[in-house]
Amino acid sequence: MAVLPPDIDFRLDKSASPERMNRAMAAIDGRLKSLETYRPNFDALLLELQQIGLSRISDAIVPIVEGLAAIQALGFLNAPIADGTTARFQLGTVSVTIAEDRRGFFTPSPWLMMLSAANPNDYVLGRRISYNQTTGVLELNVTNLWGTTAIFSDVTVWGVAGAALSTIESAATAAADRAASQIAAAGAASSATVATNAAATATTQAGNAQGSATAAAVHAASAAVIAANLSGTVTSVNGKTAIVVLGASDVGAYSKTQIDAILDPGVF
Repeated sequence: MAVLPPDIDFRLDKSASPERMNRAMAAIDGRLKSLETYRPNFDALLLELQQIGLSRISDAIVPIVEGLAAIQALGFLNAPIADGTTARFQLGTVSVTIAEDRRGFFTPSPWLMMLSAANPNDYVLGRRISYNQTTGVLELNVTNLWGTTAIFSDVTVWGVAGAALSTIESAATAAADRAASQIAAAGAASSATVATNAAATATTQAGNAQGSATAAAVHAASAAVIAANLSGTVTSVNGKTAIVVLGASDVGAYSKTQIDAILDPGVF
């Protein structure tokens, strides 16, 4: 406990005479006047402490609030990977490191997408395996890949809501159905071409058949004419019947001996 000056220490002198009170009031007045000289310094120091406090609050709280506001505006959590690190876009297990300034409030959803900023057609979809908020290491199992299998450094990891995942699956199904329809259409067009060619071939063959039928009719007519011109049947040749064998004399011709004699008279 502080020791008071005798003039104002009423434990030592309990007298309340005017003289005693005047001494006490004079002592108190003197002490107050001495303290008044320090008042401007106290006010300045208090103001400085207030400014420091507000500055610290601004430095610490405002970025967090702004970051949360930005995240809220996006609608779901996302975070870039750390500078100097890369992400390999491939099917299977993949590990990436989240940027240090985003690890504190980045909470990955069960399904995640990774996209390349410079290559928007390259992105992957995968299921979260684990996430270490202290180190920023995120491990996921990539189940779908669009674009190229490559290594990228300008990657952002996005949380994917269930509705978004359903949309992605629906889009993939629609794309598959569209491809199947295109294949079916191509097959139908090919079948139509084949049918057209077959019809043309059948027409040609029908024409050929008609020509063959005409020729057959002509031949039949010719045969009928020949048959009509051949009246009766042969019963004998030069008076001979059955199996007929004709000699030169039967038809009025020279025999071989006679011809040889004519051609070479010196033989006889």
